Amino acid sequence: MKAELYERETYFHRDYENDMGKPAFDDSPTDQVKRTALVALPFLSLCSQFKFPIALGMSGLRAFNDVRNWSDGPYHYFQTLVSTAGVVATLLGQPLGLGLATVSDLLTEIAHFGQYVRVQEYEKAFDSCGKIVNNALYLACLVGGGLKLTIASLAAQITLCLTLGKKEWNKGHYLEAAGHMGMALARSVQLQPHLTKLQSDMHIQARAPATIDRGDEIDGIYDENDCPIPWSRDV
Repeated sequence: MKAELYERETYFHRDYENDMGKPAFDDSPTDQVKRTALVALPFLSLCSQFKFPIALGMSGLRAFNDVRNWSDGPYHYFQTLVSTAGVVATLLGQPLGLGLATVSDLLTEIAHFGQYVRVQEYEKAFDSCGKIVNNALYLACLVGGGLKLTIASLAAQITLCLTLGKKEWNKGHYLEAAGHMGMALARSVQLQPHLTKLQSDMHIQARAPATIDRGDEIDGIYDENDCPIPWSRDV
């Protein structure tokens, strides 16, 4: 099992509520442990040494919950298949496991969005829509990669964290609010070097035409004086 494969990703993300279930906020010991874990896991996943065990453990828990809560219907069949395949892929040390978890997260939020719209809970539907965009961008990062996609995905993460953090604060869920705000800060730190790289690339591209023209001018001077060009392969 090669945990280092997970270190190649720009950043590690999964929706832990789809692994563990949403907290009930009933102040029971079990619920307190769940709330603490949901807040702590995203921060632990920032450490490269924890990415693989978290991915494996959460994939196994998701598959277990899908099998335990088995019900008829093509949607649940597919979700159980995806979560089970995610365990196998993660166990083999493949980033495919993370991609399958993101596909599962995306399908779950699409289903939630449809349910919220049907019962006219538009605020929850809006939150679900934000998670759909977030998961879609992250899946695009995993599949295609690229600097601009990574920037867009991290920006979506920051926006979502800030939005959810504010809502949790208004509900009096201060632990969750602090967790979302902290992750927004962490994603901002991860975003900074990508923005610097994009700025550098744009600067190089802007200067490239002038550099090429200047190079052609210098080559012309050597040709006019019948002098060999020092950097030419023919010299």
